Amino acid sequence: IASFATTKVQGMELSIKNTQAIGGKVNMEVAMMGNTIQKMTYDGTKGSMTAQGNKMDMPAEMMEAYAKEKSLFPELNFATSKEYTLGGIEKIEGADAYSVKSADTTYFYDVKTGLKVGEIKKQKMQGQEMEVPTYYSNYKEVDGVKFPFTIKVNQMGQDMQLDVQSYVLNKATAEDFK
Repeated sequence: IASFATTKVQGMELSIKNTQAIGGKVNMEVAMMGNTIQKMTYDGTKGSMTAQGNKMDMPAEMMEAYAKEKSLFPELNFATSKEYTLGGIEKIEGADAYSVKSADTTYFYDVKTGLKVGEIKKQKMQGQEMEVPTYYSNYKEVDGVKFPFTIKVNQMGQDMQLDVQSYVLNKATAEDFK
């Protein structure tokens, strides 16, 4: 799955290309005015991060988190894995949502539509654990699958809204994760 989104940070428009594949593979590129300013890649075994031309190995904690996420859709494992438990009904963005919990993520699904409306991931960064909430809305169908075209995320105390321009399915190759 590849998504192409835009967002504004401090008045500057950024474009974000996020490519994911089975096996925890991910490649995210952030560009401003056509120039890549940040890149993060995990190929299923090792990862790297590049910012302002400086490339470094991805922190071990981050690689471990990506290594756990083998499936593109964790929902496919809910019924067969003991790692997930059904929580109660909670209010998410003003609507009732079922919660499904794992050791490091809580997923929320709208009671009426069944669509994922949010998730809260626990992430470790430099020895500290923090929660990263993400909210999904504005679902549209792409090749028979509904995807969110509005994604709100809070990174390090800063709210960002990603406006997805498009999704491309089943086109990722090994080259995308180098």
